[in-house]
Amino acid sequence: MLLDMEMEVLMGAIQHVKGEGDFLATKSSSIAKRDSKEIISWSDLHSSSFPISKDLYEDWISKNKEPISLTDISEKLKMKSASETEFESLTNLSENKWSILYSFTRPGISDNGDFAIVQLTAFCPSGPPNYGSIFLLEKSGTGWIVKYNYGLYNQ
Repeated sequence: MLLDMEMEVLMGAIQHVKGEGDFLATKSSSIAKRDSKEIISWSDLHSSSFPISKDLYEDWISKNKEPISLTDISEKLKMKSASETEFESLTNLSENKWSILYSFTRPGISDNGDFAIVQLTAFCPSGPPNYGSIFLLEKSGTGWIVKYNYGLYNQ
């Protein structure tokens, strides 16, 4: 079950990618692996263009050891919940050919509650956009804003 603050982070990420109305995977995704072997490390991510703190990274890693269900939050995010199998069936219909299935990791939150990290992937069976990104978000007076984007892949 997501904490309220984690839910707010996901809302900020969805607004950033304009994903309202699209599909949300029923389970959280796992953290990206470097060269398909080990999860992406703090030293791989941390730089002046992606200034993630060690405590934020460690919170994110610890929260994503096992997937959690995201089915109960799809309405709050203004998205439609679908498993990968359901999404595949749905996209066989012509009106859904350009639909996007988003998946997220569970967000990590910094010790002071001002920063968050979440990984997002987007899959469209008809072609682009297919991408993966790790967002570093900052809490503002109006919600969570994506401040930095670490691109994983883009097809």
